[in-house]
Amino acid sequence: MILVTGGTGTTGHFVIRELLSRGLDVRVLVRPSSVGNLDCFDVDIALGDLADVDSLKRAADGVSGIIHTACTFTDSKVDQAGLTALLDSWQDGPFVLISSVDVYGTPEYLPLDENHPLNSTGTNYGRNKVQCEAILKNKIEQTGRTDWSIVRPPQIWGPHISCAEKIVRHYQPIWAGQAIDLAVPKEENAPTPGDGWIDARELAWIAAECLAKPLNKAVNVFNSHFTWRELYQELIKLTGSVSVIEPKPSSEVYSIYAHAWQYNRDSLEEHLDFQPIYDWRETLAKVVSIAKTDRRLQKRFTNPTYRKSSQKKPTSHSSSQKIPV
Repeated sequence: MILVTGGTGTTGHFVIRELLSRGLDVRVLVRPSSVGNLDCFDVDIALGDLADVDSLKRAADGVSGIIHTACTFTDSKVDQAGLTALLDSWQDGPFVLISSVDVYGTPEYLPLDENHPLNSTGTNYGRNKVQCEAILKNKIEQTGRTDWSIVRPPQIWGPHISCAEKIVRHYQPIWAGQAIDLAVPKEENAPTPGDGWIDARELAWIAAECLAKPLNKAVNVFNSHFTWRELYQELIKLTGSVSVIEPKPSSEVYSIYAHAWQYNRDSLEEHLDFQPIYDWRETLAKVVSIAKTDRRLQKRFTNPTYRKSSQKKPTSHSSSQKIPV
């Protein structure tokens, strides 16, 4: 029995599907209000959430492995206390922590590899992930276990309603037809600002592989890279938006647009022989299709009050909230 936290989110959904396809029994930590979202799966239900330490202990009782995808994104105390409770209850089998490339902060060199210093003074989300990784590593030092893995994804997209909601929320200016300010490279030969991504189905495969082949370290996990211009051009095309892209000096745009976030995955390929199979444009098209056909999302992104509340400065490179506004 493998425990999955965050099972109703994009990553968790595909982790559950991947584990079941491998014939594994799965237990899912889920809030009572979200149980219905798991009706499509034959899984064991453990009611609770990260803020309920006792529920985490009950959920972890008797399992033979844990894949921890859940995160509040906003409450580091809850996230860290929840992880600590899971680790205190961790008895048998591997532990897989879904972290984020946010732990690196602003890149000191490219491509970013696992030797890059971690930034404990960056965004709130990044600092939280650094602390969560430290909690797991401290547990390993205390116990000497050799069945753990930390995976660090960048942007995570997948054909799931949760991802569609984030696309609508974080790329709201496109639906509103607003101008998009993007940075141009500071120097002629400088890398074009952009980021990396991974399909949630690929991330689920990696997490499942880590149960059979624990990494005993942290690794970057990503599919490929894209430029911000490519991404916004694709979103404008897919949504039929009237937004236009306006090149700006780096100093005039949000810092997330001023850097070329490029990563190295040699360690991932060496240990798990990972080979990406999805194209980011095809995956993004499926996500946008879900957003465009979901009635609830249609109401949200056409609501003037919602549009106004969504215009906020991007502050995070989180795996699920990394999408800039």
